[in-house]
Amino acid sequence: MRLNPFAFPSDTTFRFLLLIAATVGVSLLAFDWLYGQFADLRAEFQALLACTQNFQPPPGQVPTGAQLAGFQACQAAVNGPRREAVLLGVVVLLVGGVVAYALAVVKLRRRYRPFTREVAPELWRSFEGLAGETGVSPPPRLRWQPLDRRAIGLAFGPPGGRELAFTGGLVPLSIRDRPAFRAIVLHELAHLRNRDVDLSYYAIGIWRALLVVAIAPFLVALGRILPSDPGTVASFAWRLVGLLPLVYLIRSGILRAREHDADVRASTHEPAIRRVLAAAGEQTGDRAPATWRRLIAWHPTATARVAVLDDPTPLLRLGLLDAFGVGIVGSLAYEEVATLVGYFGIESFAIRGLSGLAFGPLVGLIVALGTWRQTFAFMATGRAPVRIVPIGLALVAGLLVGQRLSLATAISDDAVLLRPDVAPFHLGLTLLVAVGSILFIAWLVATSRLWLAVATRLRSPGWASAPVAIGAAALLTIAIVVFEIVVASREAVEIVVTTPSDLYPAIAQVVPAVGPEWLFRIVMSPEVGLIIQEPLVIAFFVILVLVPWAAALFSARLPARPVAVWGSLDADVEPPSIERPELRPRRAIGTGLVAGMGIAVGSVILHAGLHSGFDAATRSRDEFLFAFAFWLISLTLTGQLLAGAVAAVDAPRFRTLHGALAGLVAGLAGTLVVAVSRATSGCVAALLVVEGRPCGKPPTGDYIAGYLAPVLTLGIIGAALAAALVAAIGWLAMRRRVAAPETPTTLP
Repeated sequence: MRLNPFAFPSDTTFRFLLLIAATVGVSLLAFDWLYGQFADLRAEFQALLACTQNFQPPPGQVPTGAQLAGFQACQAAVNGPRREAVLLGVVVLLVGGVVAYALAVVKLRRRYRPFTREVAPELWRSFEGLAGETGVSPPPRLRWQPLDRRAIGLAFGPPGGRELAFTGGLVPLSIRDRPAFRAIVLHELAHLRNRDVDLSYYAIGIWRALLVVAIAPFLVALGRILPSDPGTVASFAWRLVGLLPLVYLIRSGILRAREHDADVRASTHEPAIRRVLAAAGEQTGDRAPATWRRLIAWHPTATARVAVLDDPTPLLRLGLLDAFGVGIVGSLAYEEVATLVGYFGIESFAIRGLSGLAFGPLVGLIVALGTWRQTFAFMATGRAPVRIVPIGLALVAGLLVGQRLSLATAISDDAVLLRPDVAPFHLGLTLLVAVGSILFIAWLVATSRLWLAVATRLRSPGWASAPVAIGAAALLTIAIVVFEIVVASREAVEIVVTTPSDLYPAIAQVVPAVGPEWLFRIVMSPEVGLIIQEPLVIAFFVILVLVPWAAALFSARLPARPVAVWGSLDADVEPPSIERPELRPRRAIGTGLVAGMGIAVGSVILHAGLHSGFDAATRSRDEFLFAFAFWLISLTLTGQLLAGAVAAVDAPRFRTLHGALAGLVAGLAGTLVVAVSRATSGCVAALLVVEGRPCGKPPTGDYIAGYLAPVLTLGIIGAALAAALVAAIGWLAMRRRVAAPETPTTLP
C-alpha cells in the first residue's frame, strides 16, 4: 500500500513560505543599513534626542499617558523616512522576484517555438487527452524545440498562460515507447496539477533578486566602512556567510520536493515512470552523492525518485533538518521584523507581540502539519514514529541559532541566549525553551492521533487538521510573545526573582504556620502573578487542554479501526485503517467533579478551623488575608494535582491529557466553591473568617479573576505533571513485568 501524500498540504508550499520569510528577514536589516549610509544620521540622532527631552517627566515622577503617547508619536515621525525606505526595499525585492520570473518565461518562450494543431494533429490530441486525464483544465499551450533530440518536457508560464514545452526527441518516443512518452508528459502536467510552477519559478527569482537588490549593495556598503571599522564588517560578514546558504538550501529543497510530488502524481496514471527514471539514472551513471551535494541539488537523484515512487512515506516525514530550519527562519525573521516594527513608535511590549504574530503562526503551522502527516504515516504503517525529543531539540537549536545569526544581533546582542558569556538566567531560559519545545511536539503528536481518527469520517483530512494547526499556531505565538517579553525585561525579572520577598516574613509574623516559603512564592509572588494573570497565558493553557479533547466529541461513535478512504494513493488497494483512540472523557470529568466536592469539603473545614483558631482582630489584618488567599488557592491546586493523578491511573491511553482535563474541571469546580463560600460565609457564624462580611453578597470579578489565574495555569500544569508521573511509573512497572523471567510451573 502506498500512502497518499496529496491528502495533506505539500512540503513545497510550506518550504516556499519559509523561503519568503527567510528572504525578507535577511533583507530587512540590509535595507536598514543601506539607508544609514545615505541618510544624515547626526540629524536623526538629534531629532530622537529632542523627542526624549520634550516629553521627559520631571525627576522622580512617572511619565503620564499623554507624555508616553507624545514621545511615541515623535519617535515615529523621526523614523518615518527610515521606515518607508526599508519597506520600499522589501517591496522592490518582492517585485524583483516577479520580474525575474517574467524574464525566465520570456527566455523560455524564445527558446521554444509554438506547436499548433496543424503541425501534428494526432500528437496535439495526445497532449490534450493527457491534460484531461490529469485534471489540468484548460490544457496548456504547447511549444517545442524540434532540433533537440532529447526526450524531455518543461511546464512553465504564469496563471492564465500555462505552457508545456517539449523537445524533438519526445515525438518518436510517442510512437516507439508510448508508456515512456506518457510518463514524461504526465510528470510535467503533474506540476501544473500540483500548482507548484509559480512557487518554484518565483523561488528562483526571489533568490536572484535578493542577491542583486539587497546583498550586493549591502556588501558594497560594508566595503566602504571596512578600513575604518573592520570589527563591524566582520560581525556582519560571518552572519551573512551563515544566512545566505540557508536561503539557498530552502530554495533547493522547494525544487526537489516538487519533483517528488510530480513523480508520485504521474505514477497514479502511468506506472512506466519508474522505468523511465531508472533508465535515466543508468544513462547518467546515477550514484549516491555526498550529503552536502544532496542538500544543494535542484533535482533529486534518480535512485531517490524511484524509492519515493515505491514508498511515498518519506514525503510525509518531518525531518530533523526541517525542524532545525524552521526554527532558524522563525527566530531570524522575528528579530528583523521587531526592528522594523519599532520604527512605528509602538510601545516595546507591543513590538514583541506584533512581531510574534508575524512569524509565530508560520512556524506553528509548518511544525504542526509536518507532525500531522508523519503521525498519519506511523498510524497507517506502524513505521517511523515522530521522534519527539530529537525533533523538539532540533527546533530549539534552530531558534537559538537563528537568534544568533540575526543581523540585528550584530548591533546589540543583549537578548541573545546562545552566547559565550552565558549567565544562569540565560541557562534557565534555554532549558525552559528546550523542555517546552519537546512538550510541544509531544502535544502535537497526541492531538494529531486524536484528530486523525476524526478525519476518517471525511473525504479529506483537511478540516480535521485545522484544530491541530490553528491550536499549534496559537500556542507557539503566545509562547514566543511571552518569552520575548521575559527576555526583553531580563534585568527587572532577575532582580525580582532573585531578591527575597518581604511579604512572606511579614505574614509569618502574624500567621507562623502559613506554609513553606517556596510554595508561597510560587502561588502568591508578584513576579509569578505578573505572568499567569495575563489573558494570553490563561488562553494558552485552555487551548492546551480543549483542542485535543474536542476530538472526543466526534470520535465517540467510530469503529475500533476506522478506515481512511483518502489515505491510499492507488484506487485498487484497500485504504489504511487508523486505530480509534481510547478516551474516557466522562471519567476524567467525573474525577474532576469529585475533586471539586473534596475542595468544597476542605473549604468548609478551612473556614471553620480559621474561625475557631484565630481571634477577630487577627482575622482582620491584611497579613492574615494574604495567608487565607494562599490557603484557598493551595487547596484547589492540591485538588487539581490529585484529580490529575487519579484520572491518569484510570486512563488506558493518553494519561497526561486525561489528567489535564480532570485538573481543568477540578479547578473550575474549586473556583465555583470559592465564589459560593465568599458569598455565604457571612451567613453562618461558625464559618465566618472576615469580620463584617455580609451574607449573600457575590464576589467581585477581580477577586474571581485573581483566584482563577493560578488555577487555570499552575493547576493545569500540576495536574498534567502528576498524570505524567503516574504514566511514567506505569510504564516502568510494565517494563519490569516484561523483563522479569517467568517462574516455571511444576505439575503434580
